[in-house]
Amino acid sequence: MTYTYSFRPVRPEEGDQIAFIEQVCFSPATALSPETMKARAAELPDMFLAAIAHPEVPSGMSAGPGSLPAMRRDNGSVQQPDGRQNACTDGKSTSASGVKAASPDDAHDQIAGYITMMMTDEEHFRDAFFEDPSLHQPNGANVMLLGLEVLPSFRHQGLAAELLNRTIRQAEKEGRRKLVLTCRDDKIAMYEKFGFQLGGISKSTLGGVTWYEMEHRLQK
Repeated sequence: MTYTYSFRPVRPEEGDQIAFIEQVCFSPATALSPETMKARAAELPDMFLAAIAHPEVPSGMSAGPGSLPAMRRDNGSVQQPDGRQNACTDGKSTSASGVKAASPDDAHDQIAGYITMMMTDEEHFRDAFFEDPSLHQPNGANVMLLGLEVLPSFRHQGLAAELLNRTIRQAEKEGRRKLVLTCRDDKIAMYEKFGFQLGGISKSTLGGVTWYEMEHRLQK
């Protein structure tokens, strides 16, 4: 079946889906607890941008506002990152129709993936952002990216890249200073393709491994 995708914030009642995707996309050592993800979805639903999968609309019918045709993977594809930016990223996305994607039977209004973030005036990433929604500063200058994840059955269509690119554009529109993420060393080159630059070793100790902080600066 072919799908179209619309993009919107999550709804507080979708916490179960959010928590499930977290468990699927990350290892036990790095996945945040269902309670943590549900609490964040309940308190900061606007800090999630979700890709909603819809079965393809028959020819001649409208897919509705905000929908994006199923996206085709291009030659710039990359491997799925390991770690918090599990950006199950499929490379630079291009809009195209006719791409098949496997999905559960109830995929009509299913969250295929999402990016979650927090605004702050702090300059560097720290693990407390994962667990404490109260650290969110709506008018903060910087965007801390907490996770980028796509269900396996919806990968290889450019969804993660689309989510990341939309987030970058929105941050620029809002006048934010920069976006910050953490990743493993073997994913640095991948994020450089999205305009991120290496800042050094992160203070994050999630999962007991070494993380690298990268930033995409929008303003000096």
